[in-house]
Amino acid sequence: MRPSLLMLLLVLQQLLPVEGGSQAAKELRNPHAMQTAIAGLNSTRDQVTYLLDSLLKGYDKSLRPVMKEAGATVITSYINIRSMGPISELHMDYALDLYFRQRWQDPRLRYDMFNISNNMSAGLILSMRMLDNIWKPDTYFINGKGSYMHTLTTPNKLIRLHPNGEILYSMRLTVKASCPMQLRYFPMDEQICPLIFGSYGYPSSDILYRWKQVTTGIERSPVVISTNVTLSQFNLTTSPEVRRHFRITRRGNFSVLSVYFHLVRHTGFFIIQVYLPCSLLVVLSWVSFWINREATADRVSLGITAVLTLTTLCHDSRQDLPRVGYATALDYFIVTCYSFLIGSIVEFACVHHFTKFGYGEPALEDDDDDDFDYDDDRDAGYQPSASEDEGGAFDANNGCSGGQRHDLMGRRSLNIETSPVGRRSVLCMGQTVAKRARKRAGLLERLLRCLRQAVGCLKGPNKRRQRRRLARINSVSRIDQISKVVFPTAFTAINLLYWLTYLKRIRFAAGDHLVGRGELHDSIV
Repeated sequence: MRPSLLMLLLVLQQLLPVEGGSQAAKELRNPHAMQTAIAGLNSTRDQVTYLLDSLLKGYDKSLRPVMKEAGATVITSYINIRSMGPISELHMDYALDLYFRQRWQDPRLRYDMFNISNNMSAGLILSMRMLDNIWKPDTYFINGKGSYMHTLTTPNKLIRLHPNGEILYSMRLTVKASCPMQLRYFPMDEQICPLIFGSYGYPSSDILYRWKQVTTGIERSPVVISTNVTLSQFNLTTSPEVRRHFRITRRGNFSVLSVYFHLVRHTGFFIIQVYLPCSLLVVLSWVSFWINREATADRVSLGITAVLTLTTLCHDSRQDLPRVGYATALDYFIVTCYSFLIGSIVEFACVHHFTKFGYGEPALEDDDDDDFDYDDDRDAGYQPSASEDEGGAFDANNGCSGGQRHDLMGRRSLNIETSPVGRRSVLCMGQTVAKRARKRAGLLERLLRCLRQAVGCLKGPNKRRQRRRLARINSVSRIDQISKVVFPTAFTAINLLYWLTYLKRIRFAAGDHLVGRGELHDSIV
């Protein structure tokens, strides 16, 4: 009894799938039977439910779809960008908010052989539960640093199934991608930021990525940027450039798609915040050339304050920049401003060392009239001693020898109104010679004094004092006069050369910004 019962169970196991659970699979192999079953349903909802259940019977989502005409599954991609930014030079990355769409064909999900309603012929929008039951490409962003899918208020995903088995898979993503930047021309630079994606596990023999071919209509490119996209520091110059590559790794060759965004930086912010203040600081340092060179503290403090202010501006402008191993265009300008500020301080040091000989307000000297009056008073109050009146010559103890007499006579003839030492030397010549000399000197002194007083009266009481004061006060330095012309001229010439050089920016080729340089190879799209 047991062998016969066992045989009966085996027969029933073979018959039950045909009569029950796998009836849909049998009908799928028989389109006429499936068409009859769908036509027997009254509502479109029931027809769609029956159709999807029938298509998923025996479907293995772990196996990729295989086309008869080609061994590899072709994934067609296109992107719609809603917003872009921020773009960070410090981290060398940028963010995108985009709709990422992929199309591929799965022959196992075709239903165009059935006579169905018009509502179903345009395509079926499937739920997220259906998405979990079918095969999807393992696309990832190669140069992505992070991404997330929007889930407010529901997961922003869409899947549409067309009668020919073509599947449209769309999702809204925010992607942060790396952007290798060349900052030698910063802030007059142009950057090309790539977005590269491909399959993570399937080589090019299994999956091929292609851009959507768009020749008519509004969308002229597989990458469309919304007209509302605005960037604070950059301008998108041209339409995004799309390419198709093969990425060579140790695991094999992988099909890769890439899009390049050409960005030109706005210079208005940096002109207002950096270039203009630095230039005004340099012009302010030139004020020291018009300050009196006796004002040492004023000129030095002006130069030091300008240098410290420029240091603060330089520090603020470098906060958002990476610590690259080369100088940017902004660095060259700041170094130039530093050079002119330090040059103004060194210029004053040269003025102070080579041409400044007075210190502060010079003291006013007494007039010659006062000197003569002082000498006259000395002469009037002078009374010869008894030895002088007696007319004898000094002996050896008084320190007067014959040779000294002749020397003193010679000096007396040159400067007759000398100090009392000179008058004592006259006594060495004897009483008679001394009296004659004093008479002649007195007449000459009176004559000179009268002449000088007459000239002083004609010129005025302060004329001579003013002349003597001007002789002692420093005049304008020749170095300052030259610097008033050389510094502005040199700074203007350097600025013209600077802007003419950096406004002719080098446009970098897109291939210079590929991630993994040397790993991507172009191919025909």
